[in-house]
Amino acid sequence: MLLPVALNLENRAVLIIGGGAVAARKAAAFLECGARVVVVSPDLSDDFPAAEYRAKRYQSADLEGFFLVCAGTDSREVNARIACDAKAKGIWCNLADDPENSDFHTVSTIRRGEIAIGVSTSGLSPVLARFVRRKIEESLPLELDMLIEMTSSYPISTEIRGEFWRHLLESEILDLLRQNQTEAAQSQLDALFSQLNSRP
Repeated sequence: MLLPVALNLENRAVLIIGGGAVAARKAAAFLECGARVVVVSPDLSDDFPAAEYRAKRYQSADLEGFFLVCAGTDSREVNARIACDAKAKGIWCNLADDPENSDFHTVSTIRRGEIAIGVSTSGLSPVLARFVRRKIEESLPLELDMLIEMTSSYPISTEIRGEFWRHLLESEILDLLRQNQTEAAQSQLDALFSQLNSRP
């Protein structure tokens, strides 16, 4: 049973071993999160995202200094060796061809501003994960992006944060944004913030 967590990968070193389509998807996901991605592979697919590239075959010394590693070569034996080496060094490893023995899984992710929703099938099926992601994505209000952007300018203290968001989501503000009544939504948002901050 997996425990879903959210990792802060900003400026963390992540190693991708392999240069094919699966490795490219992993690299893109980590780059999006601000990780420092290094790729080790004799060659890369044409659409591989921009990352530091080391054109070579894997050696155990390649793992030094990395926070996470993804083994995505086309050789099951090489991937298993990478996992063994990573375990010996205390580095979490994801195996593209052996999810049951992976330390972590990347997930299909929905983003709405600062909101990130991850869908995992424990490696069972990326296709199934993408299907579930689409269903969730369709149910999320498109106005959430605008609402999060609007609230980012308010200095919301930790003392009122929970109550602020509870009142906000119970208000008409999302409906107003859906109807393109931005000024009315902004006015209600100002009033809510002032009301909560004026209390003794």
